[in-house]
Amino acid sequence: MKPFVIGCLLLVLFISITKANFDIDELLKQKDNDIQAKSEKLNRNFQRMLQFVNILGQVDTFLSERLKLIIRKLALLADDDDDGYSKRKRAH
Repeated sequence: MKPFVIGCLLLVLFISITKANFDIDELLKQKDNDIQAKSEKLNRNFQRMLQFVNILGQVDTFLSERLKLIIRKLALLADDDDDGYSKRKRAH
């Protein structure tokens, strides 16, 4: 083979390898972008989940306090009712 033909083949081979490297670089960049987008989405979802758990905790605290208050009032009413019943029973 003539040196010119060998040089042309080497040049074509070099260009195709260089183009393949650029394609690989683009694919790696695209993959990095995909990974970054997925991690951002996961982070947003995790933040939403934390906010939801926080809200549930606040609702739980509110309901617990209200139920304690209601139970105390019912206990006082029952205690007053028992005292009234005892007084009426002694009166007879």
